[in-house]
Amino acid sequence: MKKAATKALGIAGAVLVFSTSIMSCSEPPPRPEEKAAAPEAARSPETTAPQPDVPRAEPAEPVVQPLVAWIEAEPEEGEAPLKVQFTARLKGGTLPYKLQWVFGDDSEPTSEANPVHTYAKPGTYFVELTANDSGDDDDDDDIEIEVR
Repeated sequence: MKKAATKALGIAGAVLVFSTSIMSCSEPPPRPEEKAAAPEAARSPETTAPQPDVPRAEPAEPVVQPLVAWIEAEPEEGEAPLKVQFTARLKGGTLPYKLQWVFGDDSEPTSEANPVHTYAKPGTYFVELTANDSGDDDDDDDIEIEVR
């Protein structure tokens, strides 16, 4: 019988210890509305102390890629009279761009972005595009047009 009494006492002791630990808990934590109403003096010094100025990095200047120009032409060859649609493709640089097209057939140059030009006579024509940007960068490209 001693063994049974010891086991019962052990269980009762565990319950007692458990009960004691619950009873020894502090007050429940304050509710959020009670925290907000706490006076300034009751707050910890860390939350009220002024924060030092943290140096901020200046925004970096955007990196301007070099100006790159290339020509697309449709068609690049055909029978006279050949009407060709030219397209200036530009990448990088600083806007705005200035363009100049020379068609290679003694016609007047143009500054249009995407000109259409008609070649009246058979021959091989070397077309050149020169592009300048507002940052004093430039690039050029050329293409060969074959008229039969």
